[in-house]
Amino acid sequence: MGALGSGRWVRPTRKKTVTACVQLDIRQLARVGALRPGTRLWVPALGCRLEVTDQGLVSYRHDRLPSSTPPLQGQQRLPVLWRACRFGGQRPIFQCPTCPRHAYLLYGEVGHGWRCRTCAALAYPSQWESALLRQMDRANRLRRRLDPGNCLMFPVPQRPPRMHRRTYARLVAQIQRHEGGLVPAWQNQLQADRAQLTQLTQDVQQGV
Repeated sequence: MGALGSGRWVRPTRKKTVTACVQLDIRQLARVGALRPGTRLWVPALGCRLEVTDQGLVSYRHDRLPSSTPPLQGQQRLPVLWRACRFGGQRPIFQCPTCPRHAYLLYGEVGHGWRCRTCAALAYPSQWESALLRQMDRANRLRRRLDPGNCLMFPVPQRPPRMHRRTYARLVAQIQRHEGGLVPAWQNQLQADRAQLTQLTQDVQQGV
């Protein structure tokens, strides 16, 4: 017998998930100071090198690729824009090389280069999960904000030191709301699993 919420039959997905591609996060690059002109980064998973130019553009150059690799663009420029923050300062963001969208994350694939999630036709892993599993994941994430070792099997943790009381009350209310929706989600999942099992039984009996 499978685990709770594992009753969905395996079906082929048309979209890859974001975890199947190499992610380039401009927020992380800015955090470690990697957006200075002249900085070079090596991405071994794609066999490419990233260079920051004086114009503030990150150029994509691939080398040492095997001969069987599909041809990529010899040099792909990733425009970096700077947005003004509300309380001062600036924040970098990519402009997708293939569309005018702005994104903090670009996804790299051999044969396609760097693209935004929409151009790469990628889905989030949670989009292929049942509503029950999504509810459980949300509740567990909120619990881990209060206690990294907490989960649905334990009581709601006490307020951590130095956490504001209003913040704690808001998180507890969110936890209770998500956990309160587990029973309806479980009932809907059970009905869907029963309907699929009934249909499968009928198909087997009819010799389909």
